Amino acid sequence: MVVWHHGSPQTGMLLEPLLVAAAEREIRLLSYGRPGHGGSSPLPGRSVASAARDAGQVADAFGLAQFAVMGASGGGPHALACAAISPDRVTGVVCVAGLAPFTDDFDWFAGMIAPGGLRAAADGREARERFAEIDEFDPASFTSADWDALSAQWATLGIDAQQAEQPEMTDSSTTMSHSSRPGGSISVRSPRRCC
Repeated sequence: MVVWHHGSPQTGMLLEPLLVAAAEREIRLLSYGRPGHGGSSPLPGRSVASAARDAGQVADAFGLAQFAVMGASGGGPHALACAAISPDRVTGVVCVAGLAPFTDDFDWFAGMIAPGGLRAAADGREARERFAEIDEFDPASFTSADWDALSAQWATLGIDAQQAEQPEMTDSSTTMSHSSRPGGSISVRSPRRCC
């Protein structure tokens, strides 16, 4: 079983290219929406290391003693945290295009095409939310190869990112979906916490 750690912004939905690759290899996938993503309530004070506890609880719910983890983009550090904090449970880790640990030792944002969202996030949740209200996507930030992938095999990434940016489009109840593909897959969306 591989637990998928989604990027930001994403809901935790398992994306079509992941499902295809996993099915070809008969790998089972499990995903969940991190707090504050995909209809899950924010968890103020949460750290990247919190992902290890969360992934462990999801794995426990499915009776998994051990599992591998994989994360992309903003999910990469969460996958690495799982491996570091739970080495007895995590059998392997893959990090694709993950972010480096934040530091003030150098210009961490240097070379980024559109660092505004990450700069705002470094100032806290409220600053990130204010930025999201005024931010406009710049199509020039993507290459023609990016656009080709997003209009073909990775189209579900764009759909999922749009849903993540519009929480009202995301069902806030706990959901699970099982794939009919060999190996199977499961997506879990955490319920909103009340009060």
